[in-house]
Amino acid sequence: MKKILPLVLILVVLSGAYLLFFQPKGPDNEFHITDAKAVAKVELEKVVKGEKEKKLVLEQDGSDPMAIGWKIDGKYTALLPKVEDFLLLLTQIRVAKPMEEKSVASSLALLKRNHTRVTIFDHAGEVLKEYLVGATNQQQTSNIMMIAGADKPYYVNRPGHVGYVSVMYNVNDYEWREKLLWNLKAEQLLEVSTAYDTIAGGFTLRRSSPGEPWILADGSPAAADKAEAYLSQFQGKVFAESFAGLAFPELMDSLAKRRPDVKLSYKTLEGQSDTLFLFGRPENLNNFFGYMAKGRELYTVQHHVIDKYLRKAAFFGVVQ
Repeated sequence: MKKILPLVLILVVLSGAYLLFFQPKGPDNEFHITDAKAVAKVELEKVVKGEKEKKLVLEQDGSDPMAIGWKIDGKYTALLPKVEDFLLLLTQIRVAKPMEEKSVASSLALLKRNHTRVTIFDHAGEVLKEYLVGATNQQQTSNIMMIAGADKPYYVNRPGHVGYVSVMYNVNDYEWREKLLWNLKAEQLLEVSTAYDTIAGGFTLRRSSPGEPWILADGSPAAADKAEAYLSQFQGKVFAESFAGLAFPELMDSLAKRRPDVKLSYKTLEGQSDTLFLFGRPENLNNFFGYMAKGRELYTVQHHVIDKYLRKAAFFGVVQ
């Protein structure tokens, strides 16, 4: 009897630990969160054939309290509209229908082998919700999902949304990242210049300090109305179209050895400076290949986005 009591106590402790750490927190059919503003971090971990393949962490970046943003894996800036749509998704998903009993065993086997584990944290570091996102149903209108620690999966979707939701739980960082060329406003600038490889006409527009007139490379003053019209186009963030390196993985090394067709450079009051190198595409006249000198990430840059910044000296005139 004395030997049995310690064994019973051990079983009780283990049972309690199981209930505490492995049982689902809350209903096993409630996947949504109620307040997107409560979310401070989301971890997405992809499991393929039972092996952890890749993990992505989205975390609120509070370095600037006046402009809260999100970071990817602590190093990349996330595209805010995409994060906002994802947070909205977290509040909107609902169980579409229960799992048929005959399908439970096979669905559990599928989930064990292939899923994305989603862990949502609040600002205190507490887990708000944790669940597994699995395969789609045959109609591709819902995903098989299960609350972590539960033993029953459900079909879950986003009401009013056509298609399945697993595509939103992407663990590839480039799907979340800003394709940012620069984030500049006119009042920050001290100098802007363009240079062309095969044609003349590039310009340099500079001023010695805020409030001073803008002058050209030869020291002559730029026409004030022209300088103002040009600089007014700098209103914040300017984005590339796509990450070209995904489709052309070896192109960056090749382009780095070539002279760019166009260079667009800037300097700011804060001492920041950078240059955008652009390369024409004879096979695709809609965009350039391009990269920032300090970033070395290869992009496609659309003409309709960038051409307005590629002026020539004649545009600014000369004040007599």
